[in-house]
Amino acid sequence: MLSWLFERFGRTRQLWRETVRDLAVAETRLPPKEQKKLAERVLERMARAEQLIDGSKEKARVIEVSQQIAQDAKHDRQKAFARGVKDFTDLEWLLASLVEGWATARVLAEQRRNSRRVFDEIDRLIWTFVNRYLRPEEIGALMDRVSGGRA
Repeated sequence: MLSWLFERFGRTRQLWRETVRDLAVAETRLPPKEQKKLAERVLERMARAEQLIDGSKEKARVIEVSQQIAQDAKHDRQKAFARGVKDFTDLEWLLASLVEGWATARVLAEQRRNSRRVFDEIDRLIWTFVNRYLRPEEIGALMDRVSGGRA
């Protein structure tokens, strides 16, 4: 009878746990150069999603773009497995997993299938990671490059 409730909040909790796990692996088991590279690439994917949404207040546009980003990341993760990834320390797998979790949480938040707070927490965790490995000027340059120089 209450299975829908457990399914809804179970998926949300799973996304949060996977994000925490992936960030812990990145911070403890990747060399510093790969940590920085991961931060750059995650930020680039998130910035591209924001550019595609382009400030739209239209919920359908946000959901559509976020679903596509999540689907692309899922395919990237599957490609990493097909390549023979054996653990979570593969850079491509971590990138895909983090982006997929971020985009999926955003879709669920927009669809009101979970609390906006969960998406905000996942977003905050990823931004904390990015800020730990990239300087503000590097973040600004990357954002400018993704947006094609328009502010």
